[in-house]
Amino acid sequence: RSALIVTALPLERDAVRAHLTDLGVCVGDDDELYECYEYRCGGKIGDFTAQGWLVIVAECGAGTHVAQSAVMYANQMFKPFEVILFIGIAASRKKDIVIGSVIASDRIYYPLVGKYENGQFHNRPRQHNVGGPLKLIATQVIREGGWTSRILPLRGGAVPSEEKYPKPFPPTAKLAAIVTVEAVSAD
Repeated sequence: RSALIVTALPLERDAVRAHLTDLGVCVGDDDELYECYEYRCGGKIGDFTAQGWLVIVAECGAGTHVAQSAVMYANQMFKPFEVILFIGIAASRKKDIVIGSVIASDRIYYPLVGKYENGQFHNRPRQHNVGGPLKLIATQVIREGGWTSRILPLRGGAVPSEEKYPKPFPPTAKLAAIVTVEAVSAD
């Protein structure tokens, strides 16, 4: 079984790598580095056994379009992937989703899609629904609650102390919608 994990930042990549065993690195057709790992954890969730997965990790940089390119090139080189995940740190404007929360997306909104006509922008937001099996697995993992025991230090680092970790600790998890735009929020 194989999975692609795309991250934007080195910090996100290092958090993913903490769970994986090195296999190697290869250069893609897009001249990007693709890191190859094995994931062995044990256990079973639905039809997914967590042992023996080939995991390709691509750090693409910030932005929706570069993430899309990373997925496209990786898919051409390594396909077929059974799972493609984007793992990243995000901001939230909702009070019930504080920084440090873990969100498994059930749908993705693209709010800034539209067209200009007669000097005015007409919004045509889009929505992409996440596949059913992934939503069911995320729901089960959240419900069982044992996932927090798998929080590992970054490769070469340590888990932040409870005082330094964004509250609450351990983090909460939700199945919720996410919004994606090309702009990065620094606040």
